[in-house]
Amino acid sequence: MTMGRHVSVGQAPDLLTEYFGLTGVSHADLARAVGVSNPTMTNYLGGHRKPRDLIRRKIAAATRGHVPVPSWESPEDLAQIRAVKRLRKAP
Repeated sequence: MTMGRHVSVGQAPDLLTEYFGLTGVSHADLARAVGVSNPTMTNYLGGHRKPRDLIRRKIAAATRGHVPVPSWESPEDLAQIRAVKRLRKAP
C-alpha cells in the first residue's frame, strides 16, 4: 500500500480521536496497550491502514467499547459482508 493513500475505513479513526480527547490517553499509550508500534497506531488514526482483527478486538477492549470492532469497516465493506452472509444462508 502506498503511504499517503487512505484505505476504506469506517468511523474508527474518528472514534479513536474522540476517545483520546475524552480520556487524555495518548495514542502512544494505546499503541503500547494493544501491542503495536507508535507509527502503526498513527497509520490507523490517519486511515492509512486497518488493523488485523486481533488488534481491532484489543483496541475495542482497551477503549472499553468506544471503538467497537465493526467501526473499522466502511459502509461498503459492511454491505459486502451482509451479502456474503445472505448467500451462505441461501438453500
